[in-house]
Amino acid sequence: MDPKTIIVQTESTISPALIAGTLTMIGALLGIFLSNYYDRRKRREASEHKVKHIVNAIYTEFIVLWGEVDQGIGVAINKRKKGKILNFGMFFEEYNFILYESNGSLLGTIKDDELRSCFVKMYYAFKEVLGLVNRNQKKVENLIKVWDEMTKHREKTAFLGMVDPAYEAMTASEKIQKEDAVYFASTVKDGYERLKHIKDDLEQAYKEWEKNNGNTKKT
Repeated sequence: MDPKTIIVQTESTISPALIAGTLTMIGALLGIFLSNYYDRRKRREASEHKVKHIVNAIYTEFIVLWGEVDQGIGVAINKRKKGKILNFGMFFEEYNFILYESNGSLLGTIKDDELRSCFVKMYYAFKEVLGLVNRNQKKVENLIKVWDEMTKHREKTAFLGMVDPAYEAMTASEKIQKEDAVYFASTVKDGYERLKHIKDDLEQAYKEWEKNNGNTKKT
């Protein structure tokens, strides 16, 4: 058989319709692939944008709250002299960590382990310090009440000019409570120092996260 005849016969078996159908199917599959690719890309970018928003929001919340704690509790701690009680003059209300607590379930989406860890540590350190401060203030107020009672009792019995067992009992109680309050003031200071250290770690971790994620937010 003539080779040319074979070539003609082979070529004639592939119909134009089949070629067009195949190309159409390939085009459709490619279209579906590209559509899915860009859809996944958009979802990924939206997710990454959401994570950045969450990180910036929680970080800002913590830094603002730290400023309040540092200006209130920190100043009082730094002014306290060794061996003295720590009197804030008030109880601190529980902070509402709105942004952190409302997005707590999304912390797992933060891929930066160090930053995520610092957020969690900062949250619990805040809770610890505020709890210590209010326990300390309760001890101080109880001690102040003892001082007031001692003063009033002394004023009423000073004219007796004799040893007053009741006053001596108050004095003994005052000594114990004062020693407890002085000791606890050191505990508050330790908690504050831990919080400060974690805050420093958080700032460093956030800077690294900004660098790695192209974040331009300024604080």
